[in-house]
Amino acid sequence: MEKTIKNILVHCDNNDTMKNVLDVAFLLSSIYDSKVTIANISEKKNEEAFKNKVEQALKDVDKPLPKNIDFMVKEGKSFKEIVSIANEIHADSIIINNEVPKGFHFFDENTPYKAAMNAPCPVITIGNSQELKNIKKIVLPIDSTVETRQKIPMALSLVKHFDAELVLVGICEEKTGEDRTRMEHYLDQSFQFINEKGFHAEEKVIIHKDICNELIKYANSIQADIIMITAEDSTSGIFSQSYAEQIIHKSNIPVMSVQPKDLKLTYAAL
Repeated sequence: MEKTIKNILVHCDNNDTMKNVLDVAFLLSSIYDSKVTIANISEKKNEEAFKNKVEQALKDVDKPLPKNIDFMVKEGKSFKEIVSIANEIHADSIIINNEVPKGFHFFDENTPYKAAMNAPCPVITIGNSQELKNIKKIVLPIDSTVETRQKIPMALSLVKHFDAELVLVGICEEKTGEDRTRMEHYLDQSFQFINEKGFHAEEKVIIHKDICNELIKYANSIQADIIMITAEDSTSGIFSQSYAEQIIHKSNIPVMSVQPKDLKLTYAAL
């Protein structure tokens, strides 16, 4: 089944961080004809004040406004509220700033990472200084974990709707060994699957001990618009736990984290 994005949750903190996340949400909405729910989580619930801030921020947004916009304000102190709202509205994607606004002491620097790891849908994290005006080049790392291929259906949806280029990047810390062999197998398998679906992808292999920084460096060198990773928090694999957290925190390019689903479906497709 083709992945789609019909219901977007965008988490907004204040005027300083609203524009970039709203731009991303409205970009996706303009392509997928999505409903956008603009949510705010704070220690004190003040829906009217939040709507006023959003209205001011909307004046600076570059993209056309969606046909269907909703607002939601909740009291809370953690990433769990973001996940709760996403489940409540059946979100297909969440957009969240990956930098903690000043004065929001109840949101720590791990909030974007924790939201990405626990969300029911793909999460796009973007920094204050980052922009996502279009998606024309996607970097999709393939590692040695069985979940690594589960990003592909979402990636192909973006390729189709944005007419984007897809670059598969095989990544491993070891020059030889089991992980290298498994990564190469998954990379070949992914490339074949993409071709069978009528799409094309470029291939690149990065072998390096500091794989996170090397991947980000490569993505910048080819002017990628977004990096797609698997939101896997197990203790194995290149992008598990601290690696996924490093990519989300360090990347100067927006990151989409895709949650692993039923492995049986992945094996059937691949």
